Amino acid sequence: MRSLLRHRDGLVRAAATCVHRLHKALTQMNVQLQHVIADVTGVTGLAILEAILKGERDPVALAKLKDGRIRASTDVIAKSLRGDWRSEHLFTLRQCLETWSHYQGQITACDAEIARLLQGFTAKVDMAAHPLPPRTSTHKSPQKNEPRFEARAELYRTCGVDLTQVPGLQSGTALVLLAELGPDFAERFPTAKHFGSWLGLSPDNRITGGKIMSSASLSGGQSARTVRAVGRSPARLSGTAHSDRAWPRGPPGGCRCAKSPRARSREPPGKQNRQNVESGSRSS
Repeated sequence: MRSLLRHRDGLVRAAATCVHRLHKALTQMNVQLQHVIADVTGVTGLAILEAILKGERDPVALAKLKDGRIRASTDVIAKSLRGDWRSEHLFTLRQCLETWSHYQGQITACDAEIARLLQGFTAKVDMAAHPLPPRTSTHKSPQKNEPRFEARAELYRTCGVDLTQVPGLQSGTALVLLAELGPDFAERFPTAKHFGSWLGLSPDNRITGGKIMSSASLSGGQSARTVRAVGRSPARLSGTAHSDRAWPRGPPGGCRCAKSPRARSREPPGKQNRQNVESGSRSS
């Protein structure tokens, strides 16, 4: 199952690349649909794209295909659909959409095979006596790229606990944990610190003469990198107290920790002087 999940991750990444190429083809035709609706591969986006490929060019007629849940008005969507419709870009758009649809079918088939393999795992809980706990997520429907089967119930049956009760941990991330470490992965680590060290989140302090010269985290093995990469997005987007762990080396655009002497020595002299002045004013 580990190989299948890694293969599935590759399919998801390939499908995302197709979406980027869809955006590029639309931009080259001066169509700004991707800036008006959040997802061009959703219900509204697919309906509009399929109508364009069938020959529809009227922006108002295309805008009327929008789903009722889209916040943008029909006029705004129509303004974003005034393109030049060049034949070479339409050809690219068609091929990218067909390739994306092909990957979606491959992901669905991969999920079916993963669900079949999960049936072979020994059950650790009697679901009749101990039913699945209520869902803590506020999402009423599965999110994009989540497994397209009842992964949460299978994980509960296999692991004996509902891993999705942990803030920021969704069924896709829990499935990766199961595949990379096995159903008894919690017993392999005595404490949470051991698990964090295995993930490569613990700083590898290099101290010389009482000074920390480097505190970069170790990368860990492939399994650790896979779990860490899959777990970053849901933790960062969950808005919980655990979300700051999504950036073990600090948030984008800044660092929460002091820089090492070696890092400061590589900075321009002017920046070093400003930092010295600021530190002196704070101390005074």
